[in-house]
Amino acid sequence: MQGWDKLRRDRLAKLIEQRLIPSIWPCSPRDEHAPLWNKEHVPNQEWEDARMACYAAQISIMDRGIGRIIDTLHRTGLYDNTAIFFLSDNGGCGESLSSS
Repeated sequence: MQGWDKLRRDRLAKLIEQRLIPSIWPCSPRDEHAPLWNKEHVPNQEWEDARMACYAAQISIMDRGIGRIIDTLHRTGLYDNTAIFFLSDNGGCGESLSSS
C-alpha cells in the first residue's frame, strides 16, 4: 500500500544490497504517465495494490517454473546442449486510447 514509487526505490536498494548492481546506479526515470501515489491521483489505492500483488505473484510463479526447467536440464545433463529462448507478450496496453 506504499505505492509504486516506494516499491521502485526499495527494489533498487535491494539490488544494491545484494551487490547485483553498483551503488552508484540511480533509479530509472519515473514513468511520466504514472500518477502520483496519493488519494487525489489514485483514489482506489487498495485495488491498485491488489493488482500489483497479483502481477508479482504471476512473475514469482513463472520464475519458479523456469527454475524447475533449468534444474531438470542440469539434472539430466542437457543444460549445456540446450538453447533457451524466452518470448513474451506483455498483454494489453495500459495506456489510454484516444481517437485523435
